[in-house]
Amino acid sequence: MTQEVFYLSYEDALAAHRDAVGLETPFSREMVRDPVVLEAILLRPRRLAIHGNADIVAQSAALMQGVAVEQPWYSGNLRAAIQITFTFMLLNGFEVFATEEEVLDLAAALEDSASEFGIDQADAWLRSHICR
Repeated sequence: MTQEVFYLSYEDALAAHRDAVGLETPFSREMVRDPVVLEAILLRPRRLAIHGNADIVAQSAALMQGVAVEQPWYSGNLRAAIQITFTFMLLNGFEVFATEEEVLDLAAALEDSASEFGIDQADAWLRSHICR
């Protein structure tokens, strides 16, 4: 029996961004640089599941990397990438266990455009920090 996967909606992503950047009002919608890009990023996990038989961790890594690289908001993209990914994983039965320092290191790796921190590295990081 296949477990149902819970995918994030556009509104879920906006809420995660609000939480990540500390907005108390729903201004996250106005902060979206390109709604089409955000929608495409949110579809990545589902496409990977359908076409690549990807598990939740691989789908999460694609989601994280997508937000970090494509930067759909005017600001707060790295924080949102982490928040959205952790939320997606939690909704699907995985909890991320990491120290604040480890999460800051993750954010730094995502931010460093010279680094080769791609989907494979995000996948490895998540697998080493999760519990089901």
